Amino acid sequence: MVSILTVPEKKPSSTVTVALTPADTREWLEKLSLDESGESLTRIYHELHDLNRIPVKPGLRLRLLEPYRTPVSHIAESIEVGLAETDIPTRKSQAILGEICRRVVIEMVYGYKSVVIDLAKQIRSSRGNKDLCTAIHRSIHYLSQTVYRSTLYHNSQPPGTWIELHSLFGYARKLGLEQTPVKDALNKPKPKNAISHVYQQAILYGMSDAHRLGTPVMCKLYRFLDRWASLVDTTEFVSAPETRCQFLVDPEHDRPAQVLDQRTAPTRTRSMLLVDARAITNVAHSHWHMLRK
Repeated sequence: MVSILTVPEKKPSSTVTVALTPADTREWLEKLSLDESGESLTRIYHELHDLNRIPVKPGLRLRLLEPYRTPVSHIAESIEVGLAETDIPTRKSQAILGEICRRVVIEMVYGYKSVVIDLAKQIRSSRGNKDLCTAIHRSIHYLSQTVYRSTLYHNSQPPGTWIELHSLFGYARKLGLEQTPVKDALNKPKPKNAISHVYQQAILYGMSDAHRLGTPVMCKLYRFLDRWASLVDTTEFVSAPETRCQFLVDPEHDRPAQVLDQRTAPTRTRSMLLVDARAITNVAHSHWHMLRK
């Protein structure tokens, strides 16, 4: 499962000047002006790019990546604000910032996937390993962010994104880590959430045809799923569902999931997952009716 994850090749370098202690990383980030979105994002991108291409022990790499999360999120959301308030096409300046932001998110994915790969090699018993659980959670979160920001700025997501998402979730399920709470300060409604939460958020957003919804709705949908994705139930696929709002995940296909009913149910069920979205659909309908009153 982990073997299919793609990360940049890593080589020792005497010319790289990236911070290699958590304290130095935090100090470097604190000096950035978060109001200068383009310049700060570009500097963060180059710092992450260099970090992801040199050998670093997985535990240390994880601790070097974590301080980036808050400033990256702050800048990305500040860029988002202007888009969320209007439904006009993305301006050229916004598109440029959006592409830099997307590249930063991809580098975050590379970093956390590197931690997963290295820890998977080193740890004899991965069950209950806090660093591995956090690294899988973050990898899925930033892959989900890659999907989100690709639709937000009308770009294509990297090939293999969904296969990697499914692979990481499958690996977490194999280890029994998918329901383990992970601290996530960026998710204010749910500051502790599980790997299953961020995976289900990605699946439902991917199934929404978000690029057809318009920018304000994309932003609101992703935030809605931040809070409510845990209501989804993901289990092994045994037989075709008898009700609506259920989807089939085939980990071998580079797509989120497919709508499923009795007529389209496959005969092969090995490794497939059933995503039951009835509970979250009921919540969405309830909110919609309240807004219409």
